[in-house]
Amino acid sequence: MKITLINPRENYDIVLPMGILYIGTILDQAGHKVQFLDIGPRDKGWLQKINDFQPDIVGLSLVTTQYQRAKEILNQVRPVCPTAKFCAGGVHPSALPDETLENLNLDFVVRGEGEYIMLEICKKLENNLNLSDVKGVTYKENKQIISNPSAELIKNLDNLPIPKRELMPDHKWYLIPPGFIRGSFNWGVATIMSGRGCPYNCLFCASHNVFGRGMRRRSVENVIHEIRYLKNKYNIKGLFFLDDTFTVNNDWLKEFCTKLKQEPYKLIWSCQARGDTVTEEKLKLMKSAGCVQIDIGAESGNDLVLEKLNKLEKVADLENAFKIAKKIGIKTFASFIIGNPGEGLNEIADTKEFVLKNKPDMSVFCILVPYPGTPVYELAKQNNWFTKAGKEFSQNWANKQSEIPVMAANLSPEILIQKRAELENMVLFQNHKIILLAFLKNPKYLFSLFFSIIKNYKSTFEVILKTIKTKKIRFLLEETYQNFSFELKTKLSK
Repeated sequence: MKITLINPRENYDIVLPMGILYIGTILDQAGHKVQFLDIGPRDKGWLQKINDFQPDIVGLSLVTTQYQRAKEILNQVRPVCPTAKFCAGGVHPSALPDETLENLNLDFVVRGEGEYIMLEICKKLENNLNLSDVKGVTYKENKQIISNPSAELIKNLDNLPIPKRELMPDHKWYLIPPGFIRGSFNWGVATIMSGRGCPYNCLFCASHNVFGRGMRRRSVENVIHEIRYLKNKYNIKGLFFLDDTFTVNNDWLKEFCTKLKQEPYKLIWSCQARGDTVTEEKLKLMKSAGCVQIDIGAESGNDLVLEKLNKLEKVADLENAFKIAKKIGIKTFASFIIGNPGEGLNEIADTKEFVLKNKPDMSVFCILVPYPGTPVYELAKQNNWFTKAGKEFSQNWANKQSEIPVMAANLSPEILIQKRAELENMVLFQNHKIILLAFLKNPKYLFSLFFSIIKNYKSTFEVILKTIKTKKIRFLLEETYQNFSFELKTKLSK
């Protein structure tokens, strides 16, 4: 069969769509013809490619923020592929399968891990059989929505193939600077997953809708094998581990670092870690194996808020993690959330004080969004926390003014916008100084940056006005980078 797999991209942040890549690799190995498309909002020519390919199945993988973009793409693809079956998977369809099936007018929805489910679906459709006994599928029959029992999680992740990145068009684009080790400037940083799932149950997280509860790890040898492949084929210089939390299993981590050190090449790498799993011994071992940064979901500098978020860790745990990282010489990227249940101005002030005291190398601040499939989504419905923008968001998953809070548990949207801007501007130079200096020192990329600014002068001018109006310098920097990234993607596709 011919299958088109689409990532409905809403921006030009360089993140490899691992979900469809894993699925597509499985299908490719089984002899199916697979077309990958990572479609950005300004990309051209992709519809003609689909028309030329004429797939039997069109599949999209999406999170909630991609919902409207997916809808736009589907509306354009259907007229050129009148006989194709249409489906979707990923976090949002897994959390709301019935609604996604109906509102996107799909033939079926894949819930949970999609690799072997899609493989079985292709076998059924090839033989003109229905999907009645395919686990993990929601579909329609005689106008009735049928949800088959859920498929079991993949027990042995080593059975999955190494994702064939060469199947992705413009695969070199995913390696351009500044790279995924955030707050730094690197060429050749690839993304990789060494495991799936998370044993925790944070209030705002929807990951379990696809990967379930608990942690499953690939064997260390299997991960090292993929790293060798990436080094030999793409000459990568670094890695970012996409695992929800990388540092939970001490024995696995020790074995991994020990074996990575024995490899003949040297790589820098970064990962996501919980503050309460950070120890001096662990970070020393990680640094000796090439780790240069850890990403910590700190979320708040207040114990009550952390308790409300069900983080199961204390501010003291977080402070200890940043202290150890600074001592060992590993950089830190910290993410924070405001607009949380039980959070007022005093609690936000605690978060500000935490940042000033612990000085992460890079910090980002978000306003809490109750995505479907998360515990906070159910709380927002029960307590009527949705704002006017939030009611529109929860009806059609569109928030055209994405900077407007969709939930207000304790503080008004206006206060939340103001506080986020204050926090962002406080760390603005610290966040971007490495990247800005690197552009100044690198004529090749500096030229590309200026070219993108000049070519996209209208949008640059508009965002300058927006920056002046809102006093959020982040808008200007983000727009400049988006233009730069888009121009390089366009250049590499020729």
